[in-house]
Amino acid sequence: MGFLFIWQFILSGPLELATAYVGVAQYLQPLWPQSSEFTRLCAGAGVGLLIIFLLYRRIESIGKILVMLWGGALLAMAIVIATGVLHFDAKLAFDFPPDAWRFDAAQWVALGAAARIGMYDYLGYYDICFIGDEVKQPGKVIPRAVMLSLVLVALIYFAVNLSIIGVVPWREFVSADGTSKPVVTMMMSKIYGHDFAQLFTGLVLWTMVACCFAMLLGYSRIPYAAARDGSFFSLFGRLHPRLGFPHVSLVVVGLIAAAATFVKLGTLIDGLLTTRIVVQFAGEIGALILLRRVRP
Repeated sequence: MGFLFIWQFILSGPLELATAYVGVAQYLQPLWPQSSEFTRLCAGAGVGLLIIFLLYRRIESIGKILVMLWGGALLAMAIVIATGVLHFDAKLAFDFPPDAWRFDAAQWVALGAAARIGMYDYLGYYDICFIGDEVKQPGKVIPRAVMLSLVLVALIYFAVNLSIIGVVPWREFVSADGTSKPVVTMMMSKIYGHDFAQLFTGLVLWTMVACCFAMLLGYSRIPYAAARDGSFFSLFGRLHPRLGFPHVSLVVVGLIAAAATFVKLGTLIDGLLTTRIVVQFAGEIGALILLRRVRP
């Protein structure tokens, strides 16, 4: 099972990172309207390379960078939620489409398709588990971090989404062709004007970099841990001779993610969720039941 997990991760981990790089490309459009989609995707991949560079250092230095990035992310979320509270329109937020409460087979299928985005947004709450060897008092810190992440992400996710749809009509950012729009930029432009929206878009990009930074930090440790246990290629078990971090694993995972930026966003999300659910999540559920029976 460990063999299957590490191989699915080599696919799903970089795909998850690549979705964020595609998001960077999408939010560059308001700031760089004359650019082509390919140019913006190249910029998104470039962000991936920048994050590899930022992570190419000791874990102590990484902690300081994380705190700085985390502060910008919290500021962005606070501004979105505060804007939603001050300018909330219940008619917009609860403007349901026709037959919204009709629960037939087609409706359940549509709900399942929409739920995959919610599942995707929740990925990462367990990121601290991947760097357990570098956490002080892991027996206490890891469970608390996971539970706190679950609760806080749920509250923030609900507040941010409700704030947005209470200001911007959902029909304006749900396009007929399925392409994504920079909805937070639309929200800020509607309330505060074009100039502030441009500035806030930069803060959104900062938040995306913070997200990718944390993800690649955790994901780069998985092939390293597997190699150290003899379940993966020994090359990935190497530590940097001077800085003491798994540099081979970091570079390989980071480069695969940067290359995957040029795959369509829907394909990236479907690919990573399918592999993660079938191998990791289903396997973890089965393993937990088995462990309970074998070692009650």
